[in-house]
Amino acid sequence: MDGKRYPKAGCTDNGTKIKILKANQHRYAVAALCRCLGISRHYAYYQCKTTKRKSIAHYADKILTIFKRSYQSYGTRRICIALQAGISVSRRYIARVMKSLSLVSKYTIKRYRGYQTASNSSVTANHLQRQFDVGTKQ
Repeated sequence: MDGKRYPKAGCTDNGTKIKILKANQHRYAVAALCRCLGISRHYAYYQCKTTKRKSIAHYADKILTIFKRSYQSYGTRRICIALQAGISVSRRYIARVMKSLSLVSKYTIKRYRGYQTASNSSVTANHLQRQFDVGTKQ
């Protein structure tokens, strides 16, 4: 023997089991490996996350260039459409990045502004000669 001690499969810690799973994942089914190693599939997939979300700094330059190129008029929806050429990022994630960079669009939603027109309460002639006294009962 070379002097190394090899632990039994049941005595290994979960970190070692995950390393074994990652090494043999391309050869065997994950469910079969999990059964042999005595770990749940949920735990295996939880530990073997392959796609991690990139940091905000990764998308910040692209969002900032699109925002400046639009003369600070694009909001999250339009930036999301502009980014769809190569990157799949949600609108809320773009909003989070914009908030961290303190980017605010110049334009907001156009709101309804009521305006006053000529009303129909113009003074008309008193043809019936009616008299109204305010504050008295009849």
